[in-house]
Order: sequence, then C-alpha cells, then structure tokens
Amino acid sequence: MGAETLLYLFLVPTYSYGVVITLNTSFDNSQALYYETHVTNKRTTSGRSSSHYLQLEPWGPVHRIEELKVHSSFYQRTPVNGRVGIYLKKGWLDIPWFTITDAQ
Repeated sequence: MGAETLLYLFLVPTYSYGVVITLNTSFDNSQALYYETHVTNKRTTSGRSSSHYLQLEPWGPVHRIEELKVHSSFYQRTPVNGRVGIYLKKGWLDIPWFTITDAQ
C-alpha cells in the first residue's frame, strides 16, 4: 500500500464527515427548541493553542453533566453559576445539533 493510498484513507473520511455536518446544519429549516441551564464549572487547557470549556448541568434531552468547548470571548463573559441558552435543532439529515448562547 503506497503513501498516496494511506493519504486517501485518512482524507476521504475526514472530508466526508465535514460534508455531512455542513449539509446537516446549512439546510436545516427546523424550528429551534430553546433550553437554559447553569454553568457548574469552567476550565482552560493550553499547549500550542488554548481551549476553553464550560461544564453544564443537564438540559433538554441531555440528562448528564456535559462539558462543551466554547469560544474564548464567550468563556470570559460567562461566570460559574451563570446561565446559558441552548438552541437545539433537528438537523436536515436528522442529526440533532445545537448552539450555545447567552441566556435570554
């Protein structure tokens, strides 16, 4: 098996995943369901780049505490014990997806 074949074996699934996610969100015209939940903890990782995470209480169909990666500006303005809003959509390909925002 040549190097070119190995490259394709890596790139094709990665590209396909990106196409599916893009189609699912771009063509989704479903009505968003809105949920609010509390932030229970925050953390930042660092290395070559920094990542910011918020730990959220269960919300809507999510029945466990979950940690989500968020943009640094959202992380900075969101306090522990603060509230966040979550918009959940059905997905054009029936793959549910959501966005996290400031609470209303």
